[in-house]
Amino acid sequence: MKSLKYLFMLLLIPTYSFSQYEVSGIVKDSSDIFIEFANVVLTNLDNEIISGTITDGNGIFNLSVEEGEYRLIISFIGYQNWTKNITVSSDNDFGVITLIESKNELDEVLVTAKKPMIEQKVDRLVFNISENAFAKGKNALKALELAPMVWVSSKGDISINGRGGVRVVVNGKLLQEEVSQSYLSSLRSEDIESIEIIPNPPAEYAAEIKSGIVNIILKKNIQESLNGNINTSYTQHRFSSYSGGGSLNYKTGKWLLYGSYNYSQDKDFFDREVETVYEPENTKRLTNFQSIEKSVGNTYRFGFDYDINLKHQLGIEYYSYNNNFREAIDNEVISFNNDVLAEVVKGDYPGKVDKKKESYTLNYNWEIDTIGKKLIFLTDYYIYNKKRTSDYFDNIYNSDGTFLDSEISRGKVGEDIAILTSQLDYIHPLEKTTFQAGFKFSDANLDDENTHEVLLNEIYEIDPQKTTSYDFNEKVSAAYLKASTELGNIQFQFGLRGEYTQNQFKNNPEKNYFSAFPSVFANHNINKLKNTSLRYYYGRKISRPSYNLMSPYEYLIDKYTVFRGNEDLKPQYNNRFSITYYIGNKYSFQGFYSFTKDIFDIVEYSDPLDSSINVETTENIGESHSYGFHNNNNLKIAKWWKTYTGLGVNFTKTASYDKSFKTDNLYFYINHRSSINLPLGLDCTINARFLSPALEGIYESDEIFNFNLGLQKEVLKSKCTISLDISDVFYTGGKYHLTSNYKDQYSNTYVERPGQIIMLSFSYNFFSGTKFKKERKEKSNQEELQRI
Repeated sequence: MKSLKYLFMLLLIPTYSFSQYEVSGIVKDSSDIFIEFANVVLTNLDNEIISGTITDGNGIFNLSVEEGEYRLIISFIGYQNWTKNITVSSDNDFGVITLIESKNELDEVLVTAKKPMIEQKVDRLVFNISENAFAKGKNALKALELAPMVWVSSKGDISINGRGGVRVVVNGKLLQEEVSQSYLSSLRSEDIESIEIIPNPPAEYAAEIKSGIVNIILKKNIQESLNGNINTSYTQHRFSSYSGGGSLNYKTGKWLLYGSYNYSQDKDFFDREVETVYEPENTKRLTNFQSIEKSVGNTYRFGFDYDINLKHQLGIEYYSYNNNFREAIDNEVISFNNDVLAEVVKGDYPGKVDKKKESYTLNYNWEIDTIGKKLIFLTDYYIYNKKRTSDYFDNIYNSDGTFLDSEISRGKVGEDIAILTSQLDYIHPLEKTTFQAGFKFSDANLDDENTHEVLLNEIYEIDPQKTTSYDFNEKVSAAYLKASTELGNIQFQFGLRGEYTQNQFKNNPEKNYFSAFPSVFANHNINKLKNTSLRYYYGRKISRPSYNLMSPYEYLIDKYTVFRGNEDLKPQYNNRFSITYYIGNKYSFQGFYSFTKDIFDIVEYSDPLDSSINVETTENIGESHSYGFHNNNNLKIAKWWKTYTGLGVNFTKTASYDKSFKTDNLYFYINHRSSINLPLGLDCTINARFLSPALEGIYESDEIFNFNLGLQKEVLKSKCTISLDISDVFYTGGKYHLTSNYKDQYSNTYVERPGQIIMLSFSYNFFSGTKFKKERKEKSNQEELQRI
C-alpha cells in the first residue's frame, strides 16, 4: 500500500509551464476578399493535429504553440490547400496568405491533415478508428480490440479497465445484450467513424449501465455514391467454422439507403468437470459434462436516412438475427457417500434451440438553430423468440457397474419477449453552458412456457413440479437533466437521473420502486498546451437482474441438478468515486473506490425437500467495498511501432448478509497491445493479457493468460484486406478453474472452451462516386460552416 500512496503523491506534483509563441496571419482569395471560416490546422511532421482554429470575418487567425517544427495547413472548400513547414522559436506573423481557387471537383481534393487517433473529453475517450489502418477489413468486434482501455475476450465479452458487463450503443441506440455480439460481428470497421469509450456513463444513459459503454458512431455519406463491402472468413480450432457477408450503401440526393447481410456456420464445444462436496451429509458428486454445439446464423440489417430539409432528418432501420442451434451433450455423474462409490449416471442429452431477434428503429433529429439546439427522438421495438427442445436419456449403474435402470424425459421451453422503448432528448447550448434533458420509457413483456415430460410405460406424462408458465411485465419511466459548463480551466458536468420501475409477475403483487442517480464529472486542465489534467467522477448506478433470473420456473440441467429462478431477487446498487490524472493522450493514472450493496450471484445448495438434488439459483448474497488503481499508456515507440499498455490493481472486501462468508481479495491485470508496420506492407497486431487469481461473488478463479497475434495485408490498391488472426497462441486462455465455498457446500470446477483459434479473413471494399457541381458544393459548405 505504501507504493500506491507514493504514486498518488507523485500525481499531485504540479507540472511546469512552457513558453508559447503566436502563429498568426490573414487569409484572402485572389480577388483580395477576406475568407471567413477557413480551416487553419497546425500538425506535427507526422500529420497529427496539434492545434487548430478558423478565420474570423476579417480572415484573421491566431494559434498559440510551443517551440518546435510544425506543418501549417489552411483549407477552404473550392480552394487549393495552402501548406507550409515552419519552425517556431518566436512569434510568427505570415501576413496575407492568398488561397488559389481549385479547378478540381470535391472528390479529387486531397486533405493532408488527419484527426488525432485519440481525443479526450470530460466524460469519455474518442477513438477515431477511421484513422487506424490496422482496423481495415475487420468486423466491429475485432476492431474494438484496438481501442484503448478495451479488452475483448475470445467469447466476445467486452471489458473497460478490467470491468466486464460493458454495453454497446450504436448511433445513440442501446443494443440489447442478446443482440450486441451478433450485431458487432456483422458490422464492418469501414462503416465506423469513431468509437467512444465511456467508463462511467453520464445521466443520459440508463442507470443500469455501471460498467461502461462503447458508443459506436457510424459514418455518414455526404457524397452521392454507391459503396459497399464483401467479406468472408474461415475459423479453425478443434472444429471449423466460416462466415461471409456484405454491405451496400447508396447516397443520392436527400436519401441514404443501406443494407447488410451476414451468414455464419459454427461448430463449438464446451467441456466442464465439477467436484461438489456437501459437508453435512458427507457426500460428494463428480460431474463430467461435454457438449458439441452447431449453429447456423443469418443477420440482416437495412434502413434509410432521409434529409427532410437542412434541419430535419428521419431514419428507419430494421435488424434481424436468426440462429438454429443444435447440441449433443454427454454427461456423467458419479456419486459418493462417505467416500464410497454409490452410483453412476450416464446421460445423453440432445437438444435444439431456434432463436429469432428483430428490432425496428425510428429516429428523428431536428437541428433547431445554428448554435447547436437540437431535439432527438428515438423509438425501438425489439422482439425475441426462443424455442428449445431437449431430450434426456439417463442410464443408472451401481457401484460395481451393474446396470440398474434407465430414465427418459423431455423438455420444451418457449420464450417470447417484446420490448418497446422511446426516448426524447433536448440539447440547449448557451455561451459557456450546455443544458441537456430527456425522457425515456420502456415496456417489457415476457411470456414463458416450460414443459417437462417423463416417459412412463411408453407414454410421456407431464411432470407438474417441473412444468411452469408465467407472464412478466416491467415498465421503467426515466427522466434526466444534465448541465455542462466551464469555469476557467475547469469543465464541469452535473447530471441527475430518476427512474421509476414497475414489475409484476402474473397473479402476483406489483413491485414498484423509485431511484435517483446523480453523477458529477470535473476536468481540471492543469496545462492545456501539454494536455495534462485531473479528472474527478462520482456516480450512482443500478444493476437489475435479467428477466430469466427472476422467472419462477425450474430448468433441468441433469438428473441431479436444476436451475430455479428467484422472483424475490432485488437489484443491486453501486456508488463509485474516481480521480484520474491525464498526461496528454499518452498516460493516465486512476484511483477509485466503489461500494455495492445487494450483490446478486449464482449460488448452489441441496434441495431442502430432496437432498439428492443440487439447486442452482441466484440470490442477493451481500455487499462489497472495492479500492483500486488503473494505469493506461499509449506510446509511439517508432514510426512503425505503436503500443498500448493498461494495468490495474483491485482490492475487494465482500461479506454475506447471513455471515456465512467474508472474503478479502487482491487481484491485478495487465493488457498490452502492439501495432507494428512490417516490411512488404504487412501490419502486425499483438494482444496480450494476464489476469491474476480473482474473486467475484462466491467464486474464485485461477490466473488467466492470453496472447493473440494478427497479421494483415492490403492488396489491389488497398481495396482488399487479407487478415490472419491467431487467438490464444500458447493455448492458455481457453481453460479456467473456479472454486467456491458457500453454505457448507464446496465446489471445484474446470472449464474448457475454444481458446486457440486461427481465423483467415478476406474483405473487399468498392466505391463508385459521382462528381458534384461546384455551385452545389459551395451551398452545402455554407450551411456546414454556420454550424461550427
